[in-house]
Amino acid sequence: PYYRSNGIDWKKAAWERLGTAEWMEEFRRLIVQAEELAATETEKQRVALWRSAIWEWMRQGRDHQQK
Repeated sequence: PYYRSNGIDWKKAAWERLGTAEWMEEFRRLIVQAEELAATETEKQRVALWRSAIWEWMRQGRDHQQK
C-alpha cells in the first residue's frame, strides 16, 4: 500500500525525493558509467541485473508518474 497507518504517502515521498528528474539523471549517468567500467563477466552480469531489476522499474515508474 502507498499509504500507511503512520500517515506517510510513500508513493509521493518516493517521487518527490528519490525519483526527481535530477536524481534520475544522476542514476542514469551512474549506470552508464558502471556499464563502461564493468570488466569481468561477473561485473557485467551484476550491472545488467541492476539495470533490468532496478533501473528499468524506476524509469517506468517515473514515466508513469509524469502522465
